[in-house]
Amino acid sequence: YFKLIQKEENNCANTHFQEIIDLYYLDRELRIFLMKLIEKFEIALKTKIAYVIAKNYTAFGHVNPENFFSKEKQLEFIEKLKEEEKKSKESFIINYKKKYTREKFTPIWISVEILTLGTISRFYSNMLPKDKKEISDYFDVSKLTFESWVTVITLLRNFTAHNVRMWNRQIKPIAIKKSWHNLPYNWSRIAGQLY
Repeated sequence: YFKLIQKEENNCANTHFQEIIDLYYLDRELRIFLMKLIEKFEIALKTKIAYVIAKNYTAFGHVNPENFFSKEKQLEFIEKLKEEEKKSKESFIINYKKKYTREKFTPIWISVEILTLGTISRFYSNMLPKDKKEISDYFDVSKLTFESWVTVITLLRNFTAHNVRMWNRQIKPIAIKKSWHNLPYNWSRIAGQLY
């Protein structure tokens, strides 16, 4: 925070230490606020993905590489899912595996619960265009714009979870709706991304 205020090497004239501390507290509150927003988005995204996959392909459509753009990436996802299911201590995973011993995987609505937002982001980017469109339509944006949102929100989530400074941060620009082009936001800054 000091470096952001510093005018030149070893000079922070007219700045009091309390201002730097206040910036830290402001940034902390911003991270807490972002985590609350991102949590809502993550739940909505996981729910919509589970719904679309189950509706279009069955409860186990997420483990069929034929239902995705890159079969290779989907095979990598399946390996990651196996890993996560094996190490999970969640009661809903344990109970499912006890009851349905013949099933190799959990249904999509259970699988999404144990996956990180980063894994969900990669999963979404590998979905077929028609499935992506169904999800992006739900959020009222184009496929390309929504994919940008998912990527940037995942990045913001990682920043907030690891206590990275958010105040005055330059971030990957987010794609925007056409109707937003005249708005006075810098889309690579936190205010534009919050909008």
